[in-house]
Amino acid sequence: WNPAFAALLRLPPYLTPAAGARLPDLVPGAGDALAALLREAAEATAPRETDVELLATEGGPTWLEIAVNPLGTGQLGGVVNDVTERR
Repeated sequence: WNPAFAALLRLPPYLTPAAGARLPDLVPGAGDALAALLREAAEATAPRETDVELLATEGGPTWLEIAVNPLGTGQLGGVVNDVTERR
């Protein structure tokens, strides 16, 4: 969890994993797809990725590519990139 990640998802600064935040809950409208992505990556023990759209704001929608990779310890690591330009 880091400030760049929070800014990309347009999260308030006080929202942290300690506050109970879960990735599927952080992207309105994409929760089911993200929950499936995390489940598939954990069950397959293989990397998975998907693109999701953030709700439209000033300047139009923002598209994020979210990739997750099993770390072999029952945890997942992930990367989130803004891919709006390629959409």
